[in-house]
Amino acid sequence: MFAALVLLFIINLKYKLFRSNSVTAIIRNKYSNEVVKLFRQSESCSKRYYKTKEDLLFLQTCRCNNIFPNFIYFKLYKRSLYKTDFYKSMLQNLLDHEITSKETNLKKLDLKLQNLFADLRRMVSRIDFLCLKKVISFNLKKFLNDIKMVHNKKLSRLNISPSKFCDPDKVIFNLSDYKLTNRERYLLSFGLNFNLPNYKPNFYRFFFGF
Repeated sequence: MFAALVLLFIINLKYKLFRSNSVTAIIRNKYSNEVVKLFRQSESCSKRYYKTKEDLLFLQTCRCNNIFPNFIYFKLYKRSLYKTDFYKSMLQNLLDHEITSKETNLKKLDLKLQNLFADLRRMVSRIDFLCLKKVISFNLKKFLNDIKMVHNKKLSRLNISPSKFCDPDKVIFNLSDYKLTNRERYLLSFGLNFNLPNYKPNFYRFFFGF
């Protein structure tokens, strides 16, 4: 217990040193330019990873509320076609494709970030590694807050209250052997009182199959 407290004290002390001085200069003087490059790559990859994660959360929110973000819409030569089921179906397919693309990209970035941190861990001391990760986390705070603010404004313009959604990772804990899909996790994060609105079914789509 005492050793853990001492380690925590040293980490906080070094973290303050990194924060009050140029992190790049400290790393270069103690290690090399290669380590500086690796640190910056880790920081950049972390930003891309969490940016993609927030973008995915935004798209899933739109999907669950049956609303499409503005960039999904495309122009047609006849205005009357905008109200057709075909047009809505195309928008749905585009949104689903965008969500799938973000999910795939998120997995790639997660793997890349793990490899970058593993390389950084091998090239610096354990204490310095923990301090550098803490510096990256601190630098990400404002970056992520700005992204969330932009997404919340977009959701408000789409008449979706930001308070109605939350990060599934913070509220969903799967204790079963069943692996939940991202969409299932996101739907569960709305809580037990959440229910889908009643939509008038399309006769041709749902009844002709019988």
